Amino acid sequence: ADALSDLSQTQNDLGLHLAFTGRAGDEAVRLLTLAQEVREKNAAAFPDSNRYRRELAETLNNLGYVGVRAARTGEQLQAALKTLN
Repeated sequence: ADALSDLSQTQNDLGLHLAFTGRAGDEAVRLLTLAQEVREKNAAAFPDSNRYRRELAETLNNLGYVGVRAARTGEQLQAALKTLN
């Protein structure tokens, strides 16, 4: 889980970097979604681990930030929100 956790941290950080540098488009969402998938698995596999729940919360927060930063509206916003459920 640690190697996957490290990979998801890199994906999370790169996706957020793209957002901060004004490139908060599909690539940022793709990277954050990949990180989300790994982090959901870790949180489910280790439900007593605060670390994995915190990492998942961090990525979900960043997905929300990227959605706002990219000014997604209507159907785009709904599609992005579905990835959070």
